[in-house]
Amino acid sequence: MHRSGSRYAAALLFFVAAAGASARAHAQATNTLSVTFGLADLPTTITLCRDPAAIRAFGIDEQWSATIDVDGDPSSGDAGADAMLVVQTASPPLPCAPTPADTATSLAAAVLAWSDAKQTFVDSGLSADVALDFVAHTITVTTDVAGVLTGLTNASRVLASTAGSYVGAAPTFAYDQAGPITADETSVSPADDVANCTSPCGAAADGYPLVDFVEFGTATAQPLPSGPPAPPAFGADTLDVEFDLASLPTTLNLCDSTLFRTSAGYDRMWIAGTDYDPVFGIDHTLIAAHTPLQQGCSTPTPAALASSMQASLFRMDPAHVENGYVFVAPLPVSVDVASGKIVVQADRTDPDLGSLSTNPPVRYFTFRDAASSADGDFPSLDAAIALFATYPQDDGPQFDFGGGFVDPHDDVCTSADGCTDGADPEIDLAGGSMHPDDWIFRDGFDREADAR
Repeated sequence: MHRSGSRYAAALLFFVAAAGASARAHAQATNTLSVTFGLADLPTTITLCRDPAAIRAFGIDEQWSATIDVDGDPSSGDAGADAMLVVQTASPPLPCAPTPADTATSLAAAVLAWSDAKQTFVDSGLSADVALDFVAHTITVTTDVAGVLTGLTNASRVLASTAGSYVGAAPTFAYDQAGPITADETSVSPADDVANCTSPCGAAADGYPLVDFVEFGTATAQPLPSGPPAPPAFGADTLDVEFDLASLPTTLNLCDSTLFRTSAGYDRMWIAGTDYDPVFGIDHTLIAAHTPLQQGCSTPTPAALASSMQASLFRMDPAHVENGYVFVAPLPVSVDVASGKIVVQADRTDPDLGSLSTNPPVRYFTFRDAASSADGDFPSLDAAIALFATYPQDDGPQFDFGGGFVDPHDDVCTSADGCTDGADPEIDLAGGSMHPDDWIFRDGFDREADAR
């Protein structure tokens, strides 16, 4: 569950001036990029000026955007983003009142470029076309691979965001995120996980399904050139948190009938715990990979593991231990099904990971089925119970930060049948490690090889 609202506020303010870009003719280009936003719902009729007070504050009802790190440099652009594809609802003249409108004629699109001089996104000069699928509930925006997108490669990272303006205690905007992914990839997102959503915002509210991601994908008309592997997300401060499993499947059932829940939750979790508190018997900080538990399902729901995998940083609030682990931030994650490996990257400079400076003990564990709040917080009790073998779970031996461990196969345990051979191999730890990423060292070898 990915949470970061700072970029949306800026987009809400500048896009109105740039939206006219969609009316220009396409430049000649040899390739096109399409970005598809899959939503919980996309009705043929929407309400414009849905909340007049919020319109006065933000200027739009809903917005969908994709930020693109074209050059793979996390220090350039807006936190690495060099370009942005944006689709949004039309801005009515003020004052306004709620008005039903045809969805197909109420959306405008633009391609924006980051301006170092202005420290914001501006009109790129590229045009964008919008296609709506009211059956699949998707919005697809297509533009040329030209201008600010000229250097696009198969390593360029794309992050999708939605925003919907609401008035609760004050004008605000709810948002959801999906990705990041690279070109020609697809990512799934849990339903009913819109963040910063205050009354009257809610799953049943008008406009909520329009900003609730369920899927996000990119595609190009022709294959892109291969780009250099992107540097790790946090540069020299990047931690690699590696989980080695007995095996990983290509697809997972995200609707486990024996663990069916109607609320939000996680289906599988792979967790590295740090900053152990002997008083409460818990780890204060968790770096976790996880797959979503499909809500409201009644039949098996197969989904691709690689695109379903997410990762998060959690912390325990010591003043309110009973409330469980609080979601802090999304983390980059990659999956190698063939080798049975999951790698999460984290920022060693994050205050919640400050204890790592002392090379503390680390412990890994995996388990199935944890309920969560809409914001992704989950009870510490679920994690604690998992360690005492009442859920299907596996825990590895304690090891020191900077090192790793190995663990026997076929030792996933439950309270019902103890530890069983071959049960749940995707959460059967074979080993793991937590250490600083060595990308600078590897990059040095690459430069020496190029010189030779």
